[in-house]
Amino acid sequence: APQRHSRSILGQFFHIMFKGASYFLVMIFIFIVFILLLVVLSALLGIGIFSGASLVLLHDYLDFVLTKSWQQVLFYLSTTLLIVLFISIFTLLIMKVFSAKGYQTPRWWFAGNILITLVSFLGVFALVTSASRSFISYNTVEEKHPIALTSDTLFVREKTITPFSYSLLVDSKGVGRSGNVHFLGLGTTQQQAPYLLIKTTSQGGDTDEAIENAQKIEYPIEMVGDTLNLPDGFLLKKGNPYRMQKVYLKLFLPQGKMAKFTKFPTMKRGNLYPRGIYKAVNDSIVEVKK
Repeated sequence: APQRHSRSILGQFFHIMFKGASYFLVMIFIFIVFILLLVVLSALLGIGIFSGASLVLLHDYLDFVLTKSWQQVLFYLSTTLLIVLFISIFTLLIMKVFSAKGYQTPRWWFAGNILITLVSFLGVFALVTSASRSFISYNTVEEKHPIALTSDTLFVREKTITPFSYSLLVDSKGVGRSGNVHFLGLGTTQQQAPYLLIKTTSQGGDTDEAIENAQKIEYPIEMVGDTLNLPDGFLLKKGNPYRMQKVYLKLFLPQGKMAKFTKFPTMKRGNLYPRGIYKAVNDSIVEVKK
């Protein structure tokens, strides 16, 4: 009798362990699905939440992506319901594992969780559909910045203002910073002074809105003497929407003028700007050997 009793206890132990392992794997699967849902949502909204920020700072990013108050309310409501659903399922599985006679799931629990699932997924669908409409159009704004040069050589330096990422990152003052800046090279001009062509692109709900979004970014170039400081990113103040803006630069030199690119310490994206000395000769840009 004692031997059969010990076998019974051992069998119950392995049964509980097997049930626990099974429920644990189910919870891992649910947790992964939950995280993937948040990742996909953040990707669809065009923000790098998981690459450059924690969920604690999510509110700062939502101000740039979800510009309407009802969108933010719906986002938090849907996220809260998904968390409640996760906790509910986790609690049920724990009760089933440690219940000696097997826990019978109440009908109200099924009904409540089905309702939560339906409402949360409908909320996410409505949110993504609404937010995606702000990215359907594309437009470009170009601006020429004349450069006052007192000698034959323009010194160009890179100014670091963004972290090591292309994604939108929000600093402690609530200012968005993006490193999505691209230097297209040099060209010649018939004008007497060199100039910098800044082309800004953006998306929006329509073409006019895309232009407005492109004009709202700040690209703070600096001219100190004959030195032109070009930032490696742009700024977007809080309240202005982030719509996948990008900045493209091209420097134009008059006949006989030179551009010397100096001080490029960043390893963020390799060489954003070229190295060396370049001169406008006739209608071409040639590299001047040191």
